[in-house]
Amino acid sequence: MLPGGWYDTKILQQCSSSHRRSHDEEKSKDVWLKRHTDASSIIILWSQPTLRQQFSTPVKHYHDIPPQVINTSDMMTFFTGGYYKPMIHRVIQPSSDQRAYHHLGAYCFAMPDNDVRLLPFTEIPVLKCAGIERQCLDKDSPSCETWRMRRMKKYRRSDFKKGVERGVEEEVIEGIVVKHYN
Repeated sequence: MLPGGWYDTKILQQCSSSHRRSHDEEKSKDVWLKRHTDASSIIILWSQPTLRQQFSTPVKHYHDIPPQVINTSDMMTFFTGGYYKPMIHRVIQPSSDQRAYHHLGAYCFAMPDNDVRLLPFTEIPVLKCAGIERQCLDKDSPSCETWRMRRMKKYRRSDFKKGVERGVEEEVIEGIVVKHYN
């Protein structure tokens, strides 16, 4: 059980998209948002099935995300010591019969209070048994606010270094390696 006051901050966002010009689709190769993970902890997603959101398996096979889904994100990886991994996902062009329509989605991003430190819950038996992967030393762990702000500030504005994995670039935020997927 989480201590009181952990999830007072939530962001509800409505997203919509409409059709794009063929020039833009060619330039982006039909990918509207590249493979990525989210900076929050948990996301509840409701969207029209026509909005083509896909998750990626570890071997980079893509599957459509159902219209309602709960997604674990970066912060949950910190809190569970790597037990829950963030979902890698992307948004692609809708199918040809849906391209002329306006698409809607609603997303609820569960954000812990700003001052909560991104540390694993070491007292939970399941996590102890599975083994806790620390993302950083306890003394260096960022607050949720710092992590969220730095991740969002650097998104698409940083020079990334080639990562160890094929098709992955990396940057360091608050001493922690963040992966960007191409």
